[in-house]
Amino acid sequence: MYRSDTPFFDPSDKINPTPIASGTTSYVDVNPPCGTCYYRVWNYQLDTPPPVVAAVVPGTGPAAGGTAVQVFGTGFLSGAKVYFGGVLAANITVVSGNLIACTTPAHAAGAVEAKVQNTNGQEGALANGFNYQ
Repeated sequence: MYRSDTPFFDPSDKINPTPIASGTTSYVDVNPPCGTCYYRVWNYQLDTPPPVVAAVVPGTGPAAGGTAVQVFGTGFLSGAKVYFGGVLAANITVVSGNLIACTTPAHAAGAVEAKVQNTNGQEGALANGFNYQ
């Protein structure tokens, strides 16, 4: 959502950085800084399915991190992030919509979720996708 004191908008006029829930019929603008405010709202449906994480190869590595892995699945978008047990991976390269190469971060020993988050906010995860030893 954007608000401006003129009928023209630029990126600095953005007032709501998160999507407004579907079905919302009104928005209360508390203490608007302009006498007459202009608003622009875009509502659109994400046209891509969420990513699916199918496998991480290799599936094990040291708790110190640093293991070069390949994440296989579908729906990976350019700029996607990869998390292992909630910790952001390093050296993330989206090779294709089906493959991401990255390096595991340090984590306590045990099996953790491997998650891919696309830039549009959609996520997919594989429970016990990587095992730290």
